[in-house]
Amino acid sequence: MPMKCNIDRRGQQYRALWGVANLIGAVVCVCMYFFSPWPATGWVITAVLLFLCGVLGLFEACFSWCALRAMKIKTPW
Repeated sequence: MPMKCNIDRRGQQYRALWGVANLIGAVVCVCMYFFSPWPATGWVITAVLLFLCGVLGLFEACFSWCALRAMKIKTPW
């Protein structure tokens, strides 16, 4: 099943913004893990999840495709 364009320019910008914000959050979590006086595996788990969400957001923005809308879930953007 091919991916069809299901979001407009505003939705692309929203997903790109959140994708970049998640990637920045992942970098911050990795820095907290290495430079914090109390390193914990929670920082690593959070960094991995933020990284995956960021990559998904950028993928959706690049291809004008939203996974939730593909599953018939309405989103505001």
